[in-house]
Amino acid sequence: MFLLVPALLMTACEPQALTTGVTKISVPASREAEDLGDFWKQFQEAVGSGDREAVARLTRFPLKCDLSTLDEFKDVGSRAGFQRHFQTLFPKEVVATLARTPAPDRNEKLESGHRSWSITHHEDHEVSEQEWSIGYVFEELPDGAIRLTAIHLAG
Repeated sequence: MFLLVPALLMTACEPQALTTGVTKISVPASREAEDLGDFWKQFQEAVGSGDREAVARLTRFPLKCDLSTLDEFKDVGSRAGFQRHFQTLFPKEVVATLARTPAPDRNEKLESGHRSWSITHHEDHEVSEQEWSIGYVFEELPDGAIRLTAIHLAG
């Protein structure tokens, strides 16, 4: 199951049919929609091909990641640690779904002048013996660059 949810409200999903959608947090008026589409296409291609360096270029470091609290993953927020733990951060079940997810819409504006969204992938005992979720948070930074900024895991 794959859901797109607001970054601040990311939670594990209830079992249900596969749904896809994007929640916009905000959009600065000066940016063009093609920029977001270009970012998303580059991100999908890089993750899909397993190009760790390209995905790292599309990521803001230090990356916020729940795994960093575990000793074996404490360096996951750094560029080198991110690349070393790439397969853990982007399991094959998620890569296939990311490849099918359309670019988000840039039309909603909120007061903050800042745009962010997250994508949450949830597995219901179908792939492993336990349920798990992984969420990817993307933000439009003050300089207008769009980057992956956080990864949250649950399960």
